[in-house]
Amino acid sequence: MMTYAALELGLLAGVLIYACYTDLRFRKVYNTLIVFGLISSLGLWLLNASVSGGVQWLQGVGLAFMCFMPLYLLKSMAAGDVKLAMVVGGIVGSAAWMPVAVCIYLVGGVLAMGVVLMQKQGMQLMRSLNAMLFFKLHHTPVQLDMEDETGGINSVGRMPYALAIAIGTLMGVYTQHM
Repeated sequence: MMTYAALELGLLAGVLIYACYTDLRFRKVYNTLIVFGLISSLGLWLLNASVSGGVQWLQGVGLAFMCFMPLYLLKSMAAGDVKLAMVVGGIVGSAAWMPVAVCIYLVGGVLAMGVVLMQKQGMQLMRSLNAMLFFKLHHTPVQLDMEDETGGINSVGRMPYALAIAIGTLMGVYTQHM
């Protein structure tokens, strides 16, 4: 007989593996995967702990949304990646979310720096950070652009963030079960 923890880990692994595949291959995390992950994780929580499980699920999804929505608003993360983080939050629940979120942030930062260095965009990153800081200090509205325009701050590249979410989740779950 499979335990709840085994079902949770199986769901988590399946969702993250498929999300990494689609993000690496097609640069997209599909909404059908997100809906499947959210409904399945809610079902697992309700089967395991009834109403209190539903509250844990809702809190996990909400915390994930609050942690990663600022990155989406800064155009540092795509909407599919925020939704994938919400699925992870729903699976692990609110009690386990914060260590997982910290690991996702750390892995995402390391991978982003790797992408910047591989694409030789370090100077553009420094110019963009300088411009953001300058505009923020002087209360001037700033526009973030993906294109190479002089009016805004240019992106230094894109990366498949589902990979960072998967590796960070693995690290966060592992550290809690040591």
